[in-house]
Amino acid sequence: NGRRRPLRGFEERLYGRWQEALDLYELCLYMACRAGNLYRKTFKLHSAGKKSEQFVALSRLHGNAILIAGEVLQLLKGGYASGAQARWRSLHESAVIAMFIARGNEELAERFLKHRLVKAYEDAQQFQKHAAKLGEPEFTPQELQRIQADFDEVIRLYGEDFAGAYGWAKRALEGENPQRKGSVTFGEVEKAVGVDFWVP
Repeated sequence: NGRRRPLRGFEERLYGRWQEALDLYELCLYMACRAGNLYRKTFKLHSAGKKSEQFVALSRLHGNAILIAGEVLQLLKGGYASGAQARWRSLHESAVIAMFIARGNEELAERFLKHRLVKAYEDAQQFQKHAAKLGEPEFTPQELQRIQADFDEVIRLYGEDFAGAYGWAKRALEGENPQRKGSVTFGEVEKAVGVDFWVP
């Protein structure tokens, strides 16, 4: 209680000062959530029986963006501006990836969705390495074998470069610039959708 009362007072004063901005932000968040839900329902009605990887990828990115935007709002209301800015960078990343996938094709969206198997493999390797220190049971050989098999399959399908952080975007970027070399950076994806000016 010794902490909660002054904290509550601080939050009330902060909201009193920034009420208009915070309320407008929350309204935008609500509208983005409703628009996404409406789009998903409408698209499903018009595409019965047709599976679109692009639709799945964009729906997931939209849901993730809504979650992050909600976190930003709560951090701002609590006075954690640095934390809100850090989460805003994550929101920016989700938006950039969504823009890149939206202007691409089904193959690009499929690569993006399959890339989660690369992340699962990397996370499993890290977890297995430190499980004992964390006091957690290690993955069983069968679990590791399944994760490895999924990883091997996507590398077989898409090539060694697919394992990079933005390996899913490499082929699309090479289609625009056949001379490009090396692994993909987020900056390249930003530039491709024309929002690299937001970096500073």
